[in-house]
Amino acid sequence: MTNNAGIDYYAEAHLSNWNSWMHTIGMPFTFYGISCWVAALFGMMRILSKQNQNKLQLAIWYVYALHYMSIDFKRGVLCIAFYLYPIYRAYTKTHSTKSNFKLFLHGFLVSFLALMFQESIGHYLGGDIPSRPEGVFNAILYAPLYSTYHIV
Repeated sequence: MTNNAGIDYYAEAHLSNWNSWMHTIGMPFTFYGISCWVAALFGMMRILSKQNQNKLQLAIWYVYALHYMSIDFKRGVLCIAFYLYPIYRAYTKTHSTKSNFKLFLHGFLVSFLALMFQESIGHYLGGDIPSRPEGVFNAILYAPLYSTYHIV
């Protein structure tokens, strides 16, 4: 256990080493996809310009980085390093895609498929309980950090 209630709660549904590794593989795709479709959603609603969509992405990523480093500095830095490429790709994809609708569909499809991979290949084949619907907000906050937690 980690002495962090949020991470420990998330870990309860990810007990097998197999499932943890499937999340290590799948979460960067999930994070990338969600970063794309959330930014696109604000663009489709005409709340944010393309430039401000990228600013939103950066602000959210900075909050995640600071939060993770406040929990455990070394593991937080490892998580940031692990997610740098998906962050970069989401930023550039958001900046270069003219249609917010196409960006939304792309991001949603990537994140949906990555989550289905983690649920079916990770949880089901790994023998762990299914993801808990009541734990969605906890997962949004802690899944990226957890996906790297078992590496070191």
